[in-house]
Amino acid sequence: MKPLYCSFVFLLSACLSFIPARGDMDPEVRKQGEAAVEKGLAWLKSKQKDDGFFGFKQAPALTGLAVTAFSFSEEKDSDEARKAVDWMLTMVQPDGGIYMPQGMFRFGAGRSNYNTAICLTALHQSGRDDVQKVILGGRKFLAGAQQDGEHRFRGGFGYEAGGKKPYADLSSTLLVMEAMTLTRGIEDTREGERVEMDREAAAEYVSSLQHRPESNDAEWVMDDDANRGGFAYHVPNKPADKLSRREVRRLATYGSMTYAGILSLIYADVDRGDPRVRSALDWASKHWTLEENPGKGDAGYFYFVNILAKCLNTLGQDDLLDEKETPIAWREELVQRLVAMQRAEGETMGYWENEDNTYWEGNPILVTPYALIALQLALQE
Repeated sequence: MKPLYCSFVFLLSACLSFIPARGDMDPEVRKQGEAAVEKGLAWLKSKQKDDGFFGFKQAPALTGLAVTAFSFSEEKDSDEARKAVDWMLTMVQPDGGIYMPQGMFRFGAGRSNYNTAICLTALHQSGRDDVQKVILGGRKFLAGAQQDGEHRFRGGFGYEAGGKKPYADLSSTLLVMEAMTLTRGIEDTREGERVEMDREAAAEYVSSLQHRPESNDAEWVMDDDANRGGFAYHVPNKPADKLSRREVRRLATYGSMTYAGILSLIYADVDRGDPRVRSALDWASKHWTLEENPGKGDAGYFYFVNILAKCLNTLGQDDLLDEKETPIAWREELVQRLVAMQRAEGETMGYWENEDNTYWEGNPILVTPYALIALQLALQE
C-alpha cells in the first residue's frame, strides 16, 4: 500500500460516483438548469438509432457518452438507456476492448483505447449487474495498453492500443485513467490476480506534461504567468531548440488540458495537496473563465466544460479560489452558461453545438452529452 493511500479514501469514494459537494445555488438558476437538462435528454433520446446506438457504429464512444448523460437522471433505467447498453455489448471484441476494428473505408473506426475507456465508464455508470464480466475484460484490455519502456511516453495511453511506435497524450490518458479508477472496485469480483494499471508511472507521465520546472526539467517547459502550473497535450518529439514557433504554441497551457492534468493526478492517487495539483489549481484560478476554453478560444469548448465539471466536482466546491482567495461559484456560473448556449428544437427539446468544429465539436451528438454531463454534475447536491 502506498504511504499516501489512506488520505485518498474520502476523495476517491467521491470520485468513484462523481458525487459533488453541496453548494448554494439561486433557485431560479437551478430551475432553468433542470429544464435545460430535460430538454437535452429529450433531444438525445430522439436521435437514437433503431439498433440502439448514437451517431454511427464505428464510434461506440458516442453511445457511451449518451449512456453516461442518461445515468445522472431518471433516464438511467429508460428503454433508450437499456437499448444503448445492449448495443454497446455487441461491440465487445475478443481482446476485451469495446470498439470497431479499423478496416478499409471505415471512417472513425479503431481508436480502441478511446472507445473502450468511454464505454467502460458508461457501463459502470449504468449500474447494470449484467455487465461485470465485460467491465473486467475491458479493464484487462486497457491495463495492457499502457505505454512501457524507456521513452517519453512511458506510463501514458494513446488513442490506440499497440501500434508500431510508442505514443501517448493527456486526453487519452485521462479517459483511460478515469475508466480504470471508476471501475477499480469491480476487481473484488475477479478470481485470481487483480488487474491494474501502473498508477505511479501514469503520474510520472502526466507530470512530464506540466509547465512546472520544480517537477519537470524538460527544456520546453515555460515558466511564465501564461503557462506556469498548466498542462500541455503531449510531449514534443524533438529537442526544444528544434521546435518551430507553431510547435511551441501547441505546447502552451490551455484550460481543458490543465483540468485533465489535475484530474489525472488525482486518479493516479496523488494527494490534492501535492504541489503539482496546487500549482495547476493556481493556474486555473488566475485564468478562470467560462467564456472560452482558456488558451484555445472556442476550440474544444464543450470538452473543456465537461472535464472542468468532473475535476471540480471531485475536488469539492471550494477548492478553486479567485485571486482574492474568494471561492468561485463555478456550479452556478456553469449552469447559467450552458443554459444560455442551449439551442431549442421545438418547445420540448434542445441541444448544444459548437460553431468551431475543431475536435469534431460541430457534431451535436458528441457535444450534447458533454454539456448534459457537465450540467448535471453542476446541479447535483
